[in-house]
Amino acid sequence: MNLADLKENIRCEFVMKEKMKRFLNNYTGREWVEKTKWNNDRYTRILLDKEDGIYELMILCWKPDQKSPIHDHYGSQCIMKILQGEVFEDLYIKPNDNGEQMTQIGERKTYITDQMIHITDGVGVHRVGNSSKVHAVTLHLYYPPIVKCGVYDVNNGTRTVATPEFD
Repeated sequence: MNLADLKENIRCEFVMKEKMKRFLNNYTGREWVEKTKWNNDRYTRILLDKEDGIYELMILCWKPDQKSPIHDHYGSQCIMKILQGEVFEDLYIKPNDNGEQMTQIGERKTYITDQMIHITDGVGVHRVGNSSKVHAVTLHLYYPPIVKCGVYDVNNGTRTVATPEFD
């Protein structure tokens, strides 16, 4: 690959990312309502569509006070749109395996219906959850599909590899 090819590939990647954000931003459908599943013990993950090696589209259903563990996306990127309710994101510095407590980056961010965020491991690791009193639903586009993730212990930064499953 020469420099011209490299630059073209980089431009295409950025254009594609912006297009995907626009697609999710423009989505106003309500088909997801019929697909929601609720679990009293944990949030649920429902697969909507998948193209092996390219992307997966899912909804996550959050009852009040449910949250994910602190995790990374094992190199996958994610665009998340809030379809209903509000969710929070706590962002942490990726630990360096020295056994120290994880450090949160800044204040907790709260997102409401129709807001979107772009999540990459380069920014840090994070936790997402619902701290409101009503059910929340989020739409997630992972590219490439998230086949593994690192789950972190907040007290010592230890990372365990997990395989996400669908409900």
